[in-house]
Amino acid sequence: MDYNPRVLNRWREENCFDEIRRRLGYRFILRNAQIPDHINAGSTMDLSFEVENAGFGELFNPRNVEIVLINNQTNCERVAAISVDPRFWGAGELHKVKVKLTIPGDLAFGQYTLGIRLPDSAPSIHSDPRYSIRFANKNIWAEDSGTNILTKELTVFNPLSGEENRIYKKFSEIH
Repeated sequence: MDYNPRVLNRWREENCFDEIRRRLGYRFILRNAQIPDHINAGSTMDLSFEVENAGFGELFNPRNVEIVLINNQTNCERVAAISVDPRFWGAGELHKVKVKLTIPGDLAFGQYTLGIRLPDSAPSIHSDPRYSIRFANKNIWAEDSGTNILTKELTVFNPLSGEENRIYKKFSEIH
């Protein structure tokens, strides 16, 4: 709001101020994700998702993209940093991410929350959820952990239980 008042007033007169204010900088929107409904401990998990940068800018500082598994009973987390650089999620572009994760064999059986976290890279604030990037979607942000939730119903089974089934989810933008 400290920008040139004449420019700001013109944007208001032309009814584009709210749009510009909402889209300044980056604005990551999770468009969809293909995730399993269950996984087997000791196996691999294929995960893919698409993120659109609907903002006018990009990230400047490096930042990890982490896939997070949170045990719904114990809140114990398993985190895997993936080799994706969100600084290259350019403005106006849709970015497809595909990863294959190794699921630890000692992962406790039960229900898990699966999410994406983009924490700050500085060690002093990496674990502070206030500095994680929140996607511009409704009903996926976990404020307490700084995680964008894909599902709260991922089941970890015994390795002898069978094959994985995949589900496809679409996400809505915050307006």
